[in-house]
Amino acid sequence: MIKLNKRFGVNFGIYATGWEALAGAAEEVPNSNLNLYKDNLYNKVANDAEINRVRLEVYSGIENNVDYYAQYKQAGFPAGTDPAYLAWRTHRYATVNDDSDPNHINPSGFQFSRLDDKMNDIVLPLKQKFDAKGEHLQINLEYVAFTSQNGAGLQYIHNDPQEYAEYILAVTNYLKTKYNITPDTWEILLEPDNVSQWSGTLIGQAIVATAAKLTANGYQPRFVVPSNSSMANAITYFNQLVAVPGVLPYIKEISYHRYSGVSDANLQTIAKLAKQYGLQTSMLEWWDTNNTYKILHKDLKMGLNSAWQQGTLAGLKSNNPKTTLYLIDNTDRNNPTIEIHPKTKFFRQYYKYIRPGAVRIGATSGTANLDPLSFINSNGKYIVEVDALAAGSFTVSNLPAGTYGVKYATANVYDVDNPDVTINTGQKLTTSIPAVGLVTIYQKTAKDVTAPSAPTGLSASYANQQAALSWTASTDNIGVSGYNIYRNSSKIGASTTTTFADLTVASSQRYAYEVTAFDADSNESAKSSPANLTIPDFQPPVLSPIGNKAVQVGKKLQFAISATDPDGNPLTYSASNLPTGANFNSTTKSFDWTPTSAQIGVNANIGFSVSDGTNNDSENIAITVTANNPPVLAPIGNQTVDAGAKLQFTISATDKDNDPLTYSAGNLPSGATFSATTRTFSWAPTASQVGIFSDITFTASDNIDTDTQKISITVKDNTVIIPNKPPVLAAIGNQSVRASVKLQFTISATDPESNPLTYSATNLPSGANFDAATRTFSWMTTAEQAGLYTNIGFSVSDGTNTDSENIAITVIANNPPVLAPIGNQSATVGTKLQFTISASDKDGDPLTYSATNLPNGANLDTTARTFSWTPASSQVGSFFNVAFSASDSIDTDIQPISIIVTPDVIPPTAPTQFKASFDSTNSQVNLSWQAGTDNLGVAGYQLSRSTLAGLGFQVIASVNNTTLNFDDKQITPGKTYYYQVQTFDAAKNYSASASASAKTYIVDRTAPSTPTLKGTLRKNARSAEVEWTESTDNVAVKGYFLYRDGLKMNTTVKSYRSKTGQLWYFIDEQTVQAGNNYVYYVKAEDTSGNLSTNSNQVTLAVPQDLQIANLQITNVTSTSAIISWSSNVKSTGSIDAGKRLIFNIHGPLNQTYTDVNKIYDHKITLTNLNANTTYDFQINGSNAEKTENSVTSVLLNFRTAP
Repeated sequence: MIKLNKRFGVNFGIYATGWEALAGAAEEVPNSNLNLYKDNLYNKVANDAEINRVRLEVYSGIENNVDYYAQYKQAGFPAGTDPAYLAWRTHRYATVNDDSDPNHINPSGFQFSRLDDKMNDIVLPLKQKFDAKGEHLQINLEYVAFTSQNGAGLQYIHNDPQEYAEYILAVTNYLKTKYNITPDTWEILLEPDNVSQWSGTLIGQAIVATAAKLTANGYQPRFVVPSNSSMANAITYFNQLVAVPGVLPYIKEISYHRYSGVSDANLQTIAKLAKQYGLQTSMLEWWDTNNTYKILHKDLKMGLNSAWQQGTLAGLKSNNPKTTLYLIDNTDRNNPTIEIHPKTKFFRQYYKYIRPGAVRIGATSGTANLDPLSFINSNGKYIVEVDALAAGSFTVSNLPAGTYGVKYATANVYDVDNPDVTINTGQKLTTSIPAVGLVTIYQKTAKDVTAPSAPTGLSASYANQQAALSWTASTDNIGVSGYNIYRNSSKIGASTTTTFADLTVASSQRYAYEVTAFDADSNESAKSSPANLTIPDFQPPVLSPIGNKAVQVGKKLQFAISATDPDGNPLTYSASNLPTGANFNSTTKSFDWTPTSAQIGVNANIGFSVSDGTNNDSENIAITVTANNPPVLAPIGNQTVDAGAKLQFTISATDKDNDPLTYSAGNLPSGATFSATTRTFSWAPTASQVGIFSDITFTASDNIDTDTQKISITVKDNTVIIPNKPPVLAAIGNQSVRASVKLQFTISATDPESNPLTYSATNLPSGANFDAATRTFSWMTTAEQAGLYTNIGFSVSDGTNTDSENIAITVIANNPPVLAPIGNQSATVGTKLQFTISASDKDGDPLTYSATNLPNGANLDTTARTFSWTPASSQVGSFFNVAFSASDSIDTDIQPISIIVTPDVIPPTAPTQFKASFDSTNSQVNLSWQAGTDNLGVAGYQLSRSTLAGLGFQVIASVNNTTLNFDDKQITPGKTYYYQVQTFDAAKNYSASASASAKTYIVDRTAPSTPTLKGTLRKNARSAEVEWTESTDNVAVKGYFLYRDGLKMNTTVKSYRSKTGQLWYFIDEQTVQAGNNYVYYVKAEDTSGNLSTNSNQVTLAVPQDLQIANLQITNVTSTSAIISWSSNVKSTGSIDAGKRLIFNIHGPLNQTYTDVNKIYDHKITLTNLNANTTYDFQINGSNAEKTENSVTSVLLNFRTAP
């Protein structure tokens, strides 16, 4: 009913591209818990659905100086009216030019955080699954720019072909540099008919400009165009773009979507255009309920598609996605499960069997109920896909001889196998389907047992923190499928080419690389000769931030630097461009410097470096030297004293820098003293000292600058009577105070006549107060009152005379603290981030430190000023507005920073010594391995199982990092199972797989039937003969065990089958002992070692051996004599006798007398004897109870009578 025609193959496309899905797995859904299901999902994608191309979307808004996606992610992927979502939505396609030169890429102008998430969450772990089975995962990089969603006033620049080309090159370089991945194809723009700035002509111009930039940078661009949402528009746009000169060599596929403009005529036109220009076709999006396998069937048949997309990898089941490959059921968020999408049950029969490189050939049907498509895969095997519109059987002709598998799916069942069909040349294949559905007929391959040759010429080189391997290709009797790569004997990956990049090398390590080749039947060659490679120290030391410094003239600045080295290498420290007089001790890592007044200002570019001998890290800082603020003596004023009276006063000074001050006095009168400690002058002049003493000096010093006041002291003659001497107000002096600080002092006065005094104040500043009773001035200043307040008067009166002093009060504005630059920080999951903050305060105020908006688990030690945080795997992303503060209790300096947490992307090493063995007793496979290692710690091990060598692995268990064994109880005995174990860490990085296999067999636990035993002694009574009936068994009886007196006689008895075939017997060759009883029984053993129950027991009694005793010779006459004896058992007897010869030599015993009676007591009469003659004789006895037991006595004699 179906007929194939191979001659039609030249008319159809080659499936070099394959089956595509969008790289999306509900990872941007709040609380989707991707890490809990991604491994299971990607296993199914790679090994069940078996798509082989992903669409990796890049948004035009990557070119921007703000990372809106990181903010959106940090907010937890909200929706609706959330500000983070609205900012992301309105900016994701808007562009901000990195700079004005399209030939220069400014890295800070591109934000790749979303691309990083797509790579780390989807592409890289999915690629790992394909690498593990030796297949290539194709990357189709697609540009997306739905500019109608841009916020008001936002710009878009990529409709300039040169700016577009710069963007694509920046993205491509980023993927190559960071992930060593180059896209296989570039899809120029998603649905240009929905982007107003683009036309078909502009697409062509963008291709030419982009191809030029990519080619100049070593890439080989191939573009997929035009991907219109309308099938009809795809034809229009393609005709426009292909008219642009120079565009055609770079186009690979004519792509279309199916949202509108769909018709058979348009589909056929696209196929004709592809044939006209030598291109392929692809249907790359129709996320609609009506998109079923019948659409795929039509696109293959009529559109001649070489690539086709079903939808995204997975979506939440609760959202009822229309065309995803799989559904995620996250009802239990801690245990999400993966289900196959109903549509995928059909689609997968195309994906799994029509493989890249397949060529379509002709197939016709003699009935409308069958719509066939046929292909020949690159390995020469035939595939027939039949859309069956009714149930029934059918035939396929013109298939080559061989064995074919048949699989079908209907509305109710899927992945169902019909019996295999083997046909000869010219024979038709017959099969059937029970209902409407899809039938896949696929030619099977006879298993190849010949391994490829070992690769040769392996070389390894190092560059850019990765090892590059290359080798000469192997050969195989059928064909080499790929290569396994081993590092230090552990498999780390696979390649389908003769090159491999090891991205997981560690600094300062030595590796031995080996490569094997494998074929389609998992035959693996011997290992190549090793290539040794020493990885240089590529991890530089990290100098802890130092920050700019400040110091005053004459004061010592001292600090120590520090650094860490990821490799633990010894470090050396150095400094450069030090100011004159500065010193750096490389041993203690300490800097110290006491600047001079000539060095006031900014001393820039002072360098500090650390080296591990290979790499360096450095920081240049600036040290600001500020001028010294000299001390200011409070006014002292001239003094007057009466001769004979004591003059005493205290001096004081202020210092803006709060430097410690020293005091001194000079040119003192005779008898006067000055205490530098109490700052007190004392003198009681005598009558002879009446007069004026001038140029008495008082000095305050901060060890850098001084302030000196000269006064005069007048000594009066105390004999002069001066009525009502006025009171004397003690010197107050000008005052200073910092804004927002309380100023308080008390005034005092003396009166020569000790008159009562009253005190007052005038012209007080706003908010100031003077208490006349306590003589106390107080003023709580505010920040707004900074400045100079003069003519503030203080007076004292004795009722007649007064004394007063006007002073000035300077309110000094507070110098706020200044935090040293902290800068944005980066951290890696599981690695401790720690740094110390510091601040300076020109006023020398004590400072307090604090932090706000810290990430969960982070801490600031406010005493040590040290921030510490070890991010968890759930904290990957950006933490904004982490604020650090320094306060002098008046003012505060705040620095907000961002901390970017990157995931741990270094995979663990694979487990070693992986073993699998079948435990027949428990009907399970026992697995064991030795631990893998990880840079941050192993989280556990994942085990996968398959019944096919090298493919089809499904995860069966995950165990924690302390468990190094697993018992697989979910097996069916009689099969060979292949296992893989991978180490994984907390970030769900997975190592390469270690492999092992175990052959299981059906365990027979049914014992044979019990034999029936009988036994006899053999005639000689020196061995026993036992025989038994033959046992039966469900499989086969292997043999029998014979037991004597409870002890097994042999490991397996040497038994014989009787002529009748019904009995088995055994001769006990071990000599039995006379007079003993022996108990025998037998057991049957089958081929599985099962033993029957004991047979019946047979007891055999062994007779005693014959013994002769009580010999007597009686009634001797001249012619006769009687000889008698007794025996211990019944016996027969005889006597042999003969005459003795001369010289006392006995002659022949030629006379025999016999007693044939079987008795215990024997008596024989010897007759016909000669008189007076000596006769020699001996007695012979034979045991009547067993043969071969005879006794002969010693030679005896007697003499007859005369």
